[in-house]
Amino acid sequence: MHSMAKLGLFSNAPVGDLSIQDQAEARELLTDKLRAAASRYIQRRNRLPFNILDKATALEEYARAHAAGHAPADDRNPEELFLRLRHWIKKIPDDEDTDASRKQRLVNLGVAGMVRAMAHLEPTLAQNVYRFLRGGRHIKKVRHSRMFKLLPNNAERLRFVNCLYIQGKQNPVYYLDRFQRHFPGEKLRFVHKDVGFTLEPAEAAT
Repeated sequence: MHSMAKLGLFSNAPVGDLSIQDQAEARELLTDKLRAAASRYIQRRNRLPFNILDKATALEEYARAHAAGHAPADDRNPEELFLRLRHWIKKIPDDEDTDASRKQRLVNLGVAGMVRAMAHLEPTLAQNVYRFLRGGRHIKKVRHSRMFKLLPNNAERLRFVNCLYIQGKQNPVYYLDRFQRHFPGEKLRFVHKDVGFTLEPAEAAT
């Protein structure tokens, strides 16, 4: 609940930054045995933001764990998390307990969780996530530039580019032309059609 308040999901108060302790407490919720029943007892007007924060946080935790090579703290599978998060995001426009400002914050939160997890998912699920983000049906179409800004570092951006490439199998030049600008200080280099791209220092590529 503290994290929800900090993120401005209860009111139109200015959005605050989550401290390391706040983030740790939010992740700790994922392993709490009472978590599954929490949404039943939370106030109705806060049920939507709670569920979006819960699913988005769990997806991000899955991505962090996958990148680090260990099991995620949350025992729910990523497909279930995506489907439930998508379900709650679809409810945002018609939710009478949430004003326009908080609705946008909730969309942003859900989008961030999906984008940061996408490249860590199996290909079919990643494609479904991508179609939802780019489809423009339930939320405004998410531009690639916004996706890159949501990713924490170049390693995750590279993983994202390769995810797009493996799904699309377009001309490598297309990816170099469109996405090189998102890698300051490093250069995208095409390796192989079955692998995608790698990164090298910009000076080494000149």
